Amino acid sequence: MTVRRSDIKGYIQERTRGRSEWPSERYLAARVASRVAAQLDELRARRGLSYAALASRAGTSKAQVIRLLSGTYDGMTTRSIAKLASALGSDVDVSVRPLDKPRATAKRTVQPPRMITRGRARYGGRRAAKGLRGRG
Repeated sequence: MTVRRSDIKGYIQERTRGRSEWPSERYLAARVASRVAAQLDELRARRGLSYAALASRAGTSKAQVIRLLSGTYDGMTTRSIAKLASALGSDVDVSVRPLDKPRATAKRTVQPPRMITRGRARYGGRRAAKGLRGRG
């Protein structure tokens, strides 16, 4: 079954089915930025401020405010969030909650270091020792 891209939740579920690393850090960062931007933009609208008025209160440009509140800008920092929240007369509250299922971490195989004794590699056999000949 193919899900339309406009159904974002269904689309994400279909695209990430069977992927143990989901949700990725990139997705989580984008989701946080998007949610923060939406909340700040909603607060700006409730306060009756234009982008230009918010920009002058925050000490930045109108273009930067629009970029930050678009929800798609990757450069949102905690400092820019604090600047806009302060200009809106607001506080920032962050909550972190566990996922429904624990996130699987990538398994890394650690190989023991190769120990060289009498021209042969202890863990590498003849192939590893072959590369050592002729080096002095």
